[in-house]
Parts: sequence; C-alpha cells; structure tokens
Amino acid sequence: KQEFIFKFVLKNKYQYNEEIQHFALHHSNNTFALVRMVYFSPAGYSSEDQFVTPTNIHFEKDTLSLGSVKYGTEQKAVFRFTNTGTAPLLIYNVVRLTAVKWKKRPIKPGESGEIQTVYSPNSLGMFIKNIEVRCNVAGHKINLKIRGNVIE
Repeated sequence: KQEFIFKFVLKNKYQYNEEIQHFALHHSNNTFALVRMVYFSPAGYSSEDQFVTPTNIHFEKDTLSLGSVKYGTEQKAVFRFTNTGTAPLLIYNVVRLTAVKWKKRPIKPGESGEIQTVYSPNSLGMFIKNIEVRCNVAGHKINLKIRGNVIE
C-alpha cells in the first residue's frame, strides 16, 4: 500500500490538485506524512518546481500576551487567522511548543481558522516563546509569539 501511495504521489506531483489533496488528507497519518513530505516540505520546494500555489495569511495578532502566569500551570493561547490569498492555505506544521492543535485541512480563500497552543512554564520570570507556522506562503513560514511573566 505504501509503495502504491508513494508512486501515486510522485507520478502526480506536478499535477497537484484538490483530488490529490483529498487523497492525502483522507488516508492514514503515515500516508499524509508521506504526501506532506513530497508536496509541502520546504526542502522540496523551489521557484522552478512549485508543488503548491502560494497564498497569503493574515493573523489577527502575531503576538499574544498571556500576562502573569502561575508557575506550573498550562496556559492556552489561540491565534486566529484568515486566508487572504487566492489559493487554499495548507498548514503542514507548527513547531516550538509542546501542544498545538489546528484543523489539518485546506483553508479556502476568505475562510478563517485558528491555531490552539498550550504553554507550560517551567521557570520564573519574563518569557517570549516563538512559534513557527510552516505553510504555503512566500518564505514558507510565519513567526508568531507568546509572551508573559511567570510568577510563583
């Protein structure tokens, strides 16, 4: 099965469309990871060899302040965004936090979505946490921040 999927993806990588996207998103996590690796990886992306049409994304806020946070308690932060481009937005990874949740489906132009994060402070004092959203925008990533002050 995996060999068939890999051949399917490689055979069709220059003809990326909603059918392949649907195929990738409605099969096992391993399949999605494989398709994501071929289609969405910045390492496999160049201006001469585009697999995914770039789009634009607008976040309501790119920095969220959590204020004073009690040491050892989980803090949630939600980044809300809108696809302001003309192609579907594909978020394929969000890194640098322990817990992150987002809908792993294309966001159509004009549609909105959110990235839910959880931060668990492990030291006292001021903090700024960088969050990297890897997606199909120019530069392949968006940088977000969570900041606050951890107290006892």
